[in-house]
Amino acid sequence: MRTEPRRNLKRISMALIPRRILPVQGALFLPLILASVAIFAIACQDADPTPTPVPPAPTATTAPAPAPTDTPAPTATEAPEPTSTKAPEPTATKAPEPTPPAPTQELNAADALTQEYVQAAIDFYAQNGLTATRERYMTDESVENDRTLILIDADKGLLLVYKAIPTIVGQYVGPGSRFTSFQKLVNDAT
Repeated sequence: MRTEPRRNLKRISMALIPRRILPVQGALFLPLILASVAIFAIACQDADPTPTPVPPAPTATTAPAPAPTDTPAPTATEAPEPTSTKAPEPTATKAPEPTPPAPTQELNAADALTQEYVQAAIDFYAQNGLTATRERYMTDESVENDRTLILIDADKGLLLVYKAIPTIVGQYVGPGSRFTSFQKLVNDAT
């Protein structure tokens, strides 16, 4: 008995749903059609029903033809004789020499600290040899005033000391290597 009311409810709800539902395409185009009609209605909303006057096209006017005149016979004129002008003699102009920037005390102090650091490294090398110098300048204790030593064998092009990236120590950094910045350092230092 309980199934009877449910069947009746199902029949009533099915009767309320229209049998023919718009296809999916119609549902997609319906907003497009409504938007087009709305745009057309807004465009035609102008309160002035009179058309905008168009100015008349300009008409061509005829001018009276000029009266023919006698043209004089052409006569030849003499060309002036060419005169030669001397070309100015070239004069040597001395190129101005670039003026170095004015040294500042701060720059001089930094240069002095760098020179002292390099001189200390040279003195350490002279007293202790290459192996001890390489060991010392690869440690944190060798850093003085934010200065570290980069030691390159200029003859062989080998990187001997580079604390920042120790894995490339022993690599060729000379001309033609992929480490072009080290070659620039060698050129600037020599």
